[in-house]
Amino acid sequence: MSLLHCAISGEALEVPVASRRSGHVFEKRVITKHIEATGKCPITGQDLSLDDLIPLQINKTVKPRPPNAAGVPGLLSLLQSEWDAFVLESYTLKQHLEVVRQELSHALYQYDAACRVIARLIRERDEARSQLGQLQQRLAEHGAGLAAKNGEEGRMEDESWLPNDLLNSIDNLAVDLNTMRKQLRKKDNAFADFAGQENIVNFRTSAQVQVQSGVSALDVYRLGDNLLATGGVDGKVALVERNTANVVATYEGTGKRVTEVAFVQREIEDGSRRLLACYEDGRAEHLRFSGGKLELGHRFEHHKASITGGDIHPNTSLAALVSADKTWSFLDLDRNIVLHQGEPGGEGLGLQLVKFHPDGQLLAHGSTEGVVRLWSIMDKSLQAEITTLKGPTRAIAFSESGYHLAVAGADDKTVQLWDLRHTKLMQTLLEGSNFSVHDLSFDPSGRYLAVAGSSIALFNVKTFEELAKINSHSADVTRLRWGPKAQYLASSSLDQHLHIYS
Repeated sequence: MSLLHCAISGEALEVPVASRRSGHVFEKRVITKHIEATGKCPITGQDLSLDDLIPLQINKTVKPRPPNAAGVPGLLSLLQSEWDAFVLESYTLKQHLEVVRQELSHALYQYDAACRVIARLIRERDEARSQLGQLQQRLAEHGAGLAAKNGEEGRMEDESWLPNDLLNSIDNLAVDLNTMRKQLRKKDNAFADFAGQENIVNFRTSAQVQVQSGVSALDVYRLGDNLLATGGVDGKVALVERNTANVVATYEGTGKRVTEVAFVQREIEDGSRRLLACYEDGRAEHLRFSGGKLELGHRFEHHKASITGGDIHPNTSLAALVSADKTWSFLDLDRNIVLHQGEPGGEGLGLQLVKFHPDGQLLAHGSTEGVVRLWSIMDKSLQAEITTLKGPTRAIAFSESGYHLAVAGADDKTVQLWDLRHTKLMQTLLEGSNFSVHDLSFDPSGRYLAVAGSSIALFNVKTFEELAKINSHSADVTRLRWGPKAQYLASSSLDQHLHIYS
């Protein structure tokens, strides 16, 4: 048989083996080393293991000498070829070594440059931290001096928007209130214990209290003790007990007309009642009623002109004020500080009236130009604008359902009812009636709307039907407020009397 040769070295085989996968024949010692080094077939590149090699049986023959090694000249030629191959290989290795040296040098240079950059950044960071620390120290010193200067006002100079923790709590409260309201309206008898239409159309005067020289502000405490608050043109604040129709406490105020009173609708741990009173001289007072006495808790004096509107957020700690100085402000009544003061839109509108949405995420204010704007409390963004009123904004009221907004202008002699879900005018009430509107109030179920003017008009919000008119005051009605579950309606007037209807 013919001699077999190794597929790798080309030499005659001494211990031949064949690949089970490719069929090539190799010298065993050569292929064994290759498999241990790479684990692949040197010819096909396929995975190959020692178990894939099959030993072959061949006749042992004497390896013949190649013809070119038969004489001295041939041997010299073989040696010369091997030397040339060695020299070529040595040259190639030197070239590779030079390339590796250059790459190493470049890598070392990049590492050194990176170390220098890192060192510079660390130095700049340390300098920035040092400057920030110095700045914070200066701001703290400045803030301490400012707080001492404005300590009487309790003002906190922070031109940013409201604190994030407050905004987060407002957002969470809005979700809870909205969920609660939707669940309530799914019930068939959700308002079974509320006064119905058959009761409201028969409202008559059940109590009459003479309070002070002209009542300009009114609010009802809705948590069960039948307490009402009034503010007068003489600057006095009075508390009235509904069941007895008696004035239980009075507070002298600032001597200027009371523009707004609002109860903190929350049970206070010490059993007291708290309310916010706003005045025409630009001051606002956080009052406390306890032990039969109505006393000053804190006075805010940060507005430069008359406070034209005020309201307390559903969370009962945040209050909003608007002023004739064209700014609004937000108060923390728990800490008696001003959280923010500024112009809402930067346009210098004369602001009038302010109301929080029942969910607490929206706020509406009017203006002397008759523009009503709705703002998001969360990011101070303008959500909607109503420009259909004539004359200064006279009244604003949110429905307790959260879906409707009622507004009135000084020259309109009508009431506009808007759908907040689509920012769409639903209905105009009192058209052609020559009814000068002073105040608006939705009942706690959001089904009925009371309108104050020369008399009191009651409307069904769903059908827009006028249910009744009440003429009991001898002068224009200035304010209206519903009692808990619409069981009664309270009105105030410039005739110095507070009337309660049930």
